[in-house]
Amino acid sequence: MTLINQSQYDTPKEKTYSSFDTSFTTGDSPTTLDINSTLSRNAIEGYIVNNGPGRLTYQISEDGTNYDSSINLEPQRGHNLRAISMDSIKVTWVADTSYEVVAW
Repeated sequence: MTLINQSQYDTPKEKTYSSFDTSFTTGDSPTTLDINSTLSRNAIEGYIVNNGPGRLTYQISEDGTNYDSSINLEPQRGHNLRAISMDSIKVTWVADTSYEVVAW
């Protein structure tokens, strides 16, 4: 995982990526959220929230091909994603739930 230097972090961002699934089930999984396609660059900040009753996992890729280790996200919890280069996020079903991802 590449950390962002301060000058990259201070650059104003004009676009925001947003994705959600209010009924994330096994048939939807895994889903890959291609942030770079929307922003025309990697995001450097954002968050993921598990809004539902089940657990999920997610992985972050800085190049859209290679993904870091899976991170567990318990029900009704969120993680801030800050100073990380994010091309894509892969969300994987563990139990029926819902989620929201926002990145900029």
